[in-house]
Amino acid sequence: MEWMNIEKISSFIWDERESNFSEIKIDNYTLKNINAGLEEISDLKQKCLKKLLNQKDNYIENVMLILETEAKIFNILGILIYCEFNKNNTLQTYQEKEFRYAFVDYITDIENYAHAYAEFGILPYFYDKNVNSMRGNFM
Repeated sequence: MEWMNIEKISSFIWDERESNFSEIKIDNYTLKNINAGLEEISDLKQKCLKKLLNQKDNYIENVMLILETEAKIFNILGILIYCEFNKNNTLQTYQEKEFRYAFVDYITDIENYAHAYAEFGILPYFYDKNVNSMRGNFM
């Protein structure tokens, strides 16, 4: 697992869009918004890594920073995967509506996305490896 590997995330977005939409629509609006989202994800990752390097000994704050960054990134991922884009519906307009749920969804929905996001997210990786594997032992 490589944390927030942008190539894996990009492939994942396109694969998921293909499986979620009966007809995958690749128009300028979609390309523009997905590229903007990938750029924002990359920026969030880089800002997080930079902060982590500057506060090496503050372990609790570091974990909080990683979790907060993942929540924001997964919120963007959800938009890029499930939303249709056009002149009036952009990444930004969806973020304005959806961001307030980012942190709650990150925690409460982990069971639903852990396996799919485990290749690039720390909490999903932990959940998939530890919780899901433990559940498998009891079933």
